[in-house]
Amino acid sequence: MRNFLRIVGLVALLAVLPAANAADANGTWKGAFDFEGSNVPLIFHFTVANGAVTGTVEGLPTTPAELHDGKVDGGTVTFWVNTDYQGQTYKLVFTGTISATGDQIAFTFGTEDRSWSAQMTAAKSAETAPAPAAPDITGTWKGSFDFQGTSIPLTFHLTSSAGVVTGTVEGLPTTPAEIHEGKLDGDTVTFWVNTDYQGQTYKVVYKGKISAGQIAFTFGTDDGSWGTQMTAVKSAEMTTVPAGPDVTGIWKGSFDSQGTTFSLTIHLTSAAGVVTGTVEGLPTTPAEIHEGKMDGDTVSFWLNTDYQGQKYKLIYKGKVSVGKIAFTFGVDDGSWSTDMTATKAM
Repeated sequence: MRNFLRIVGLVALLAVLPAANAADANGTWKGAFDFEGSNVPLIFHFTVANGAVTGTVEGLPTTPAELHDGKVDGGTVTFWVNTDYQGQTYKLVFTGTISATGDQIAFTFGTEDRSWSAQMTAAKSAETAPAPAAPDITGTWKGSFDFQGTSIPLTFHLTSSAGVVTGTVEGLPTTPAEIHEGKLDGDTVTFWVNTDYQGQTYKVVYKGKISAGQIAFTFGTDDGSWGTQMTAVKSAEMTTVPAGPDVTGIWKGSFDSQGTTFSLTIHLTSAAGVVTGTVEGLPTTPAEIHEGKMDGDTVSFWLNTDYQGQKYKLIYKGKVSVGKIAFTFGVDDGSWSTDMTATKAM
């Protein structure tokens, strides 16, 4: 009987060991790497929830750089960021191994084409005072600003979750304009949108200070050539947009180009009207979806692909029905387009 109890106790201990030894990547981590003889310090801010990692990296040419596809699997943390260097945007992929003591992460990272890579060790910072919970700005906010003597009303539809902000801005020349890289840092919300004015596309950067029932925005073009201020007030009327169909899943179809049939596999995830995912089967594969959105029963997005040494932007628009999406897509200058119907894989 005594041996039996020992075995039961051992089994119970082994059952809880994985949870006890689960690596905790939460917090601030600091380290440095060598780049062409220079010591480059980086600061990682990680927040972990249900195995997903969000946060930022400070110290790269684009700083802070937002984490994408962050996850923790056992003692390994992975994510990627975008950063600019000498006028070109690079995707840097990070893989980190958390030490048994939980106070260091050994990173290997580099460009996704592996043309450059580096290593560094980041140590957990002692100053891990938890930031106060960010306010929830989910809802509709309305205000107006003066532009050359004319009052321009704007409506912000915002959704915030775990420090990430998504949504749209209505009232700009391009409307609705989708929010990019939206985030909450304490009582400050930041994001940017693209809009067209007099035939030119501008990136408009927003920074807002949140107080009870209002957001005081300062915003303008990213080159600093124009800027203004406005206060947006939370709207009492909670306008609910009818939910569009859920296109989450795998969709397969094919199209003909110059007598050759090309098969595409489209991986989609939709949440709160935002669509993300990839397209497989193009010359650049998988190709990441950008600015994906649902508008009623219509899904739209764009992606980049290479063909015969040249980069093309392909724009997709699809009509969703039961088990099918009827796509029309082509290059953004209109020189080539085609149709295809994608069927949801079982």
